[in-house]
Amino acid sequence: MLLSRNCSPLSAQFSFFSMVSKPPRFTLIYDGECALCRRSVEWVRVRDQSGAIEFLPYQDRRFAERFPWVPEEDVRNAMQLVGAGGSRSQGAEAVEEVLGLLPRWRRLTPLFGLPGVRTLARIVYAGVARNRRRLGCAEHCGVGDARVRVRERSAAMVPETEETR
Repeated sequence: MLLSRNCSPLSAQFSFFSMVSKPPRFTLIYDGECALCRRSVEWVRVRDQSGAIEFLPYQDRRFAERFPWVPEEDVRNAMQLVGAGGSRSQGAEAVEEVLGLLPRWRRLTPLFGLPGVRTLARIVYAGVARNRRRLGCAEHCGVGDARVRVRERSAAMVPETEETR
């Protein structure tokens, strides 16, 4: 290895690796057992060409080790985006920030500044999050197939008689 007088092996190694790959600036914490959440993370991963986002399911032991200040209950209810400095956004706000990190999608972020858009985004996000198990999960969520649930609900509405027993 060739080094100048002002460059130690350690600093040369550091500068080489920092040029090759930058560490992620953000960590997206999500429900790794939720199929809809995993599909959403994959959508973001494909579009995050700069590698700005690290993806971490809250079920991973590293979540509790690295982010002890993020309540697990918050992550169960909404994805969390944690910045390198410890800043945190969740739910619709995290979606807005994630879109801002994706080159082709960042042009949508000014729309969040329009009157009522952030409020609408929070309502839509909360509705999707509340129903995510119906929208993409299976056995682990304890909900099962949506068609079975509809049949079960329909059957529950019919009063039990001799013929239905």
